[in-house]
Amino acid sequence: MIRRPPRSTPLYSSAASDVYKRQPLTLLSSVLLPFIAALLCFGLNRIVATRLLAIVASIALALSAVLLLFVQPLPATLLDTLWLSQNSDPVHLLLQLDQASRLIGILIFGGGALALLMLAFAVPAELRRFGIIPSTLVFLILAVFLGMLNHAMLLQPLFWMSATLATAAALRVSGPDTATDAPLIALLSGGTAAVLLLGCELFLSFQPEPTAAVLVLGLLACIPTMGIPPLHAATHTNADAPSVVASTLTALGLPVLGGFFLLRLLSLELTPTWTIAISMIGMLGMTTCAAAAFGSQNAGKLLSWQHGAQQGMIMLIAAQGDLALRMIAPNLILVAALSTLAGGLALAAICLLYTSPSPRDGLLSRMPSSA
Repeated sequence: MIRRPPRSTPLYSSAASDVYKRQPLTLLSSVLLPFIAALLCFGLNRIVATRLLAIVASIALALSAVLLLFVQPLPATLLDTLWLSQNSDPVHLLLQLDQASRLIGILIFGGGALALLMLAFAVPAELRRFGIIPSTLVFLILAVFLGMLNHAMLLQPLFWMSATLATAAALRVSGPDTATDAPLIALLSGGTAAVLLLGCELFLSFQPEPTAAVLVLGLLACIPTMGIPPLHAATHTNADAPSVVASTLTALGLPVLGGFFLLRLLSLELTPTWTIAISMIGMLGMTTCAAAAFGSQNAGKLLSWQHGAQQGMIMLIAAQGDLALRMIAPNLILVAALSTLAGGLALAAICLLYTSPSPRDGLLSRMPSSA
């Protein structure tokens, strides 16, 4: 008796192929969802209530954080394309998710979702024309996330500049005083840091060995971005914005990019002189911020000084190299982001419950200056 052969079943290789096909789609969705939400907040700014737009943006960020959990296997490539070619030396734009960047992505997407949810309840239910605030915050978070995915270091200044523009826009639209210099300070500081970063990367592309020029340019790009004294003005002016906005800018914005670039810079072989010098900068920054925090009478400024002290400690520990650089310092960056965001959101919640509205916020009648 001749038996009919059984129908073919999918082989393991085809199942694995399906996984690899779904991998870019899941990662792409985690980027497109917040991007579409930011565009909606911007486009429907005058039509839809700000509270509803902030809730939509919060849901989009929360979904992106969940989607990142299902991106398997790692590393997962979002984009790999030729950017430019000079002297037969191509520069590829490579956006790739690994285990470390996935953890950071979950942190900034999840933290951003909580911040936008708090923002939604900080404004009156029918208030309009302030949808640009959640839009700029989502664009900032996306710029930081894509900067963490980027492996083409010559293109990293583009992501720094994008985050700088989003930071300045958020300060401009949320600031209680339209005459404040905070957006201009953010633009000048972030733009200068991006240019210095480009110079550092150009030096490294021609000579991988750490020279004095590379270290000076890299440190001058990192210190103001991370908010370490004496170049802390830009990060410190974030405290002039409402606490929800200020904590998001400080905890989930440029300091994250600056901190991880610092770890990459210090992973180069440093001489003992440079190790001592960088340790001293971190120690002085940490003690200066701690001393300033004791004398601060503003809760928002206190959080800013606390964040600066943590960044100084990160620099001090990362300069020790080896295990401290690879294991302790990256975790401290995440701790600094979480503690600053938690402190800012707690301050906003307290102000919404117990503080009367402040005239500094104009139309944001239920959003006190510290909320």
